[in-house]
Amino acid sequence: MARRSSKARSDGYVDIRPPKGVETYSVAYFDTETTGVDPATAELIELAVIRVFFDSEGYEVGRFASVRRYQPHNPIPPEASAVHDIIDDDVADRPYFGPEYENDVDDFRLIHNLFDSDLIVAHNLPYDVAILSRYYPEHMKKFEPEGMHVDTLRLAKHFYPGIESHAMKAMRYRFGFDKMAGRRLESHSALDDTKMLEYFMTMVSGTFPLMGPFTKACGKRWPSSRISPSWSRSSPSASIAAS
Repeated sequence: MARRSSKARSDGYVDIRPPKGVETYSVAYFDTETTGVDPATAELIELAVIRVFFDSEGYEVGRFASVRRYQPHNPIPPEASAVHDIIDDDVADRPYFGPEYENDVDDFRLIHNLFDSDLIVAHNLPYDVAILSRYYPEHMKKFEPEGMHVDTLRLAKHFYPGIESHAMKAMRYRFGFDKMAGRRLESHSALDDTKMLEYFMTMVSGTFPLMGPFTKACGKRWPSSRISPSWSRSSPSASIAAS
């Protein structure tokens, strides 16, 4: 049984660590909220990570979840606030994002739980990767090889080509993610969007035989040759509205 963190927090923070001595494989679901659609210039203002640890038999033995906000160097455009409902006043007392600002232990744990995972999953992944790579280029290189990343936007288009929208906020209603959560989720809340990624991957892994190995050690027995490049790669300039 996983060791439970001594922290009980109302902000969604979870730190249930795997038992000592147990070999694990971990998957990190993550989502960003930013100041714009261009990953070359947009600044990160919110990051959510859910990291799930599995043992060699595919059982969940640990879980980390956290969301943090950051102050951008430039004002948040109203067009961006219209997407995620975050304004300058919401982040005025928050640190900037980046390795030179890792002075808070919770910020440190958040970003390094992402970097220390074995597989990363995001919706419109190239956009999020492009954003994080500007701040942590060396860390993000780890996830470049096929088999170390999954883009759920490409995956949704592959498995559900006939549906009108593959945006996560649309699939939330189509597939009943609110029921899975037991509450009404918030679209473009970074932590809730990250939870939807986990619900989506759990759903498709139980529906499509090809995805079955994802539920068995959640990727450890999912050979990289089974991950089609069309699932994992798309243009990094794709609009943030798709996330």
